[in-house]
Amino acid sequence: MTMPGCRLFACSLYQQHCRVRSLVNLPPYPPLSTSIASIRRIPRPSNFHLRPYPLSFSSGSGQQQEDEQQQKSLEGNRHSKHVTVLIAGGGPVGILLSILLRRHGIQHVLLERDLDSQTSHPRAHYLNLRTLEILRSISNASPIDPYKKMWHVSPPSSEWRRFYFGYNVAKTADGGKGGKLGVSKHNVDYGRGISPVDSVGHLSQDSFVSVLRECAVTAKEEEVLNIIENLRGGDGDDDGTSETTLSVHTNCGVWNCDYLVACDGAHSTVRSLFLSGGDDVENRKDKGTKMRSQHLLNIHFKTSHSFNQQIKLSNPAMLYFIFNENMVGCFVAHDLSRGEWVCQVPYFPPYQSVEDYTPDVILKMLLAGLGMKHDANDMEEKIVVLGVRSWIMDSVVQSNYVLGRSCRVLLAGDAAHVFPPAGGLGMNTGLQDVHNLAWRLALASSSSPRNVFTKNILDAYGRERRPVAEHNAALSVRNYERTLEVARAAGLDANHPHLLMKAFREMPSFLLTDEQRSFFFSRAVEVGMAPLRALRGGGAYATLLRRRVEKVLENEGGLPLVFPQHELGFVYGCEEDDWSRHVDDTGPYVPELVMGGRMPHCTLSILRSNMDSVEKNFPGLIIEKDITDKNIAGTISTVDISMQLMQVAHSACSNRGQPCFTALIVEKNIIFAGSSLHRAQKIVEDQWQVSLPFVQIRNSTNDQKAQYLPNNSKCNKNDDCIENQIILTDCEGTWMQLLKEYEKKKKNITGQHLNRKQKVAMLIVRPDGHIGSVIWIPLWDSDNAQENYDMVKEDIDWERALDIAMTESVYGSNV
Repeated sequence: MTMPGCRLFACSLYQQHCRVRSLVNLPPYPPLSTSIASIRRIPRPSNFHLRPYPLSFSSGSGQQQEDEQQQKSLEGNRHSKHVTVLIAGGGPVGILLSILLRRHGIQHVLLERDLDSQTSHPRAHYLNLRTLEILRSISNASPIDPYKKMWHVSPPSSEWRRFYFGYNVAKTADGGKGGKLGVSKHNVDYGRGISPVDSVGHLSQDSFVSVLRECAVTAKEEEVLNIIENLRGGDGDDDGTSETTLSVHTNCGVWNCDYLVACDGAHSTVRSLFLSGGDDVENRKDKGTKMRSQHLLNIHFKTSHSFNQQIKLSNPAMLYFIFNENMVGCFVAHDLSRGEWVCQVPYFPPYQSVEDYTPDVILKMLLAGLGMKHDANDMEEKIVVLGVRSWIMDSVVQSNYVLGRSCRVLLAGDAAHVFPPAGGLGMNTGLQDVHNLAWRLALASSSSPRNVFTKNILDAYGRERRPVAEHNAALSVRNYERTLEVARAAGLDANHPHLLMKAFREMPSFLLTDEQRSFFFSRAVEVGMAPLRALRGGGAYATLLRRRVEKVLENEGGLPLVFPQHELGFVYGCEEDDWSRHVDDTGPYVPELVMGGRMPHCTLSILRSNMDSVEKNFPGLIIEKDITDKNIAGTISTVDISMQLMQVAHSACSNRGQPCFTALIVEKNIIFAGSSLHRAQKIVEDQWQVSLPFVQIRNSTNDQKAQYLPNNSKCNKNDDCIENQIILTDCEGTWMQLLKEYEKKKKNITGQHLNRKQKVAMLIVRPDGHIGSVIWIPLWDSDNAQENYDMVKEDIDWERALDIAMTESVYGSNV
């Protein structure tokens, strides 16, 4: 076609477009000359193809939307942006990572494909004790306290400390006890005495995300389309000299970043882009985690105010395991006061599908499970279905948490591991993943030219968190099997549908069509559920089933809610069997000092005479002031002590925003000779570029030595005075007892007795609150003691001791 012909064709096409737009009430096009000029400025994409005329003119057509999105992407790609860390995924895991990175002063951006989806459909809802400790530790880092806000919007524990097993939620069955099979009650307040947090939490994930969003950076609504790893000057050399960036292409532009964290869920786009379709890395189902995948339907709905009040008074619970002839499933009461529920119902492809669950079928199931009567006049007031989603329950732990040639792509949350929901370990494990990862990213991305941290610091993230995920996966599978044990006691066997499916698969195809197989499968499932109608009318069979279920629950069967040893007792830097082989799933947590373990909770006191100065010089401390002792003005917890001291540590050194390690010394009366500790601090700051505040714990309120030494104190370095030091009191002697137990255990392992008259223990606490290392500091002989105080030797080889201790703390004790 000649050039004039092209112009005539363009003018004709332009006029037709204008007429069509006027018919569908769309605004007119700009003048033709302007349109052609703008078209000429748009570069032609590589996959551009001319389509034959006529074009589709329907409003909102798929092809037209694709063209518009492609044009926006091309325009956005002209200018790329750079950030240190890019977070893919705006769920609770990604948002908490954003909060932690902001606390460390790390430039980052969070991308989420659909922001509304994170606050529209509840998923997880259980917050365990360790997760709440983490939220508490960052409560002073934001104008909005996520910890207090979470408790403010959570339902009271009286509404969710029980699990119910029965015929329906409302207990409206005609038979004895209203169809009740059993109830399990849980000690949700088990944290008293072993944690600064008293109780576990129950808050729907959509509400939890809303709370976290108020404290996080603004998210970008973009979808990751492609990732390119750019390596210059070497293939991710260990010395950190290579220049490495990741180019992340989205539907709105290109982001260049130093590190990319995939928090984008079980079907992670980031992970699949780096794993050639997602199959290069083995999705391990390790020892103890083997389970059959199960398809489930999540039905999100709300109930009327009158029904909510009825359940709150007569049968409040968190989970309702319902067994009747019309439906078998689990009702999750996310908030009884607001009437927000999710019903989880199993289905079995290929003989059942999501399409089988029409609105009428779903309504019938919900009415049967809740115990409501069908009344066509007011059904819209009784039940409002808000959404239906299908998902696959499985147990998968990725083999590698650190991907890419330069080890700069990291997996966290469901992108790294997927568990059955039984026990609520999935979201909690993901939140604790990023608590371990954030401080490592802060160190690895330090802009200091003397940055000593290599990619091994990120490898250590995977080495530490993956065994925890494997352990939690195995625990989740055991919990799921416990729920099946209750179902068997109620007359149902989860293996029967799968045996039936196997029989149909092995049947010759000419005997039954696919439609006939689906029909007979559904009828067989109905026949298997039919005996459950006996629970509606009572009788001997109902009594038998109730006794079976009660026996299972009495023998600690059924699904537990709290797992103290697993929530607080996991240990980094050792093989899984070393700390979990003999752990009772629901046994109590016993505090102890363990290398790699969480710092035990101990309440330390601040004298009333020094309270004002402590609050002024240590603003990051979380101080409890409700104290009856006249000599004590407040107390703090040693849990996450490094997070509390990070703010004051940064004000005393040039490494602002860097994570903080804490040196904690537990002794009755100690004097450090000359500038010994000050020299130790300078070594850590110079060689590791991090702060090392000191905490001395003494066990007597009669000790009249200074209870604090502020970071800005004007003191002689030859005196007993260093920067970033605080001296606190252990009135109950808890820490002294923990230290004695540690020495006893050490003796049993090594056969060596640690003479506490010759050495004193210094614990190095990591930024995430775990014990990184223990240094044994030599003391002078007793002849050199001054006024009943032990004198620490001045000629300590701090460089060697701290090099070993910091290496163990940063990279793990097995490095």
